[in-house]
Amino acid sequence: MQDANVYTYLTPIAIFFVLIEVALCYIYRRDYVSFPEAVANFGTALGNQTVNVLVAAGVYVVYGYLWENYRIWTFEMHWWAFILLLLGVDFIFYWVHRWGHAINIMWAAHSPHHSAKR
Repeated sequence: MQDANVYTYLTPIAIFFVLIEVALCYIYRRDYVSFPEAVANFGTALGNQTVNVLVAAGVYVVYGYLWENYRIWTFEMHWWAFILLLLGVDFIFYWVHRWGHAINIMWAAHSPHHSAKR
């Protein structure tokens, strides 16, 4: 059996919670999210996921080439290696997020994430 993409499982859950939030805002007459903000957030998420797919495809090709042609060593996967890799990936995501605040072109893509009034 082939592993499914994590978004296969997460997307229905996220949609469920969005619908719950919309319903509760309607029932309790709250206007936490305006329609323009919702459209902007949806567009940002769609653009973000599109870029993620393109980056993943590029990473797959580049890392596959490097793995096949320039691999220096291979190590066994142990619990401590998993933790080190997890921390390394988190470290990279942290710095990419910081660059999203500091580099103009990245801020242009990242700023809608911070644009909601509430």
